[in-house]
Amino acid sequence: MGMSGFFILIWYLHDDKPKMMKKFMLLLLGVFLCISCGSKEDQALIGTWKLTEQLIDIGDGKGTFRKIPSEKTIQFFSDGTFASNGYMCQMFNTTGPEGLGTYSAEYKTLSPSNCKEEIMPIHYEVKNGSLILSYPCIEPCQQKFVKI
Repeated sequence: MGMSGFFILIWYLHDDKPKMMKKFMLLLLGVFLCISCGSKEDQALIGTWKLTEQLIDIGDGKGTFRKIPSEKTIQFFSDGTFASNGYMCQMFNTTGPEGLGTYSAEYKTLSPSNCKEEIMPIHYEVKNGSLILSYPCIEPCQQKFVKI
């Protein structure tokens, strides 16, 4: 329905059925509020996260997260972009060079923009207060971050 159809519908509902118009406007307001707020998980992603653990599985399925010393951080912004003080195109736990890119809350992916080679998106999930990045590897390759 185009804008003209929308205005005709409002006129129709307003002209003939005032109570129905109120219900329609409340419903419309509720839809707009739901769309503009996003999910709690998406809002929880915004901010700065620090790398604390890493998982590299050798192929036997017995890999577990292990604590690692790292100063690597990722900051997520509400405009769908992120910045890191470490390279994001491969699974490094060191700082430098800066990693930049975009993320999709809908698909739960990060797409670094400053890679020398084209890479597949990095999948993420926010689980039990941690951000887990899953890099494209044959075996599981993941990093776990905590919000700071």
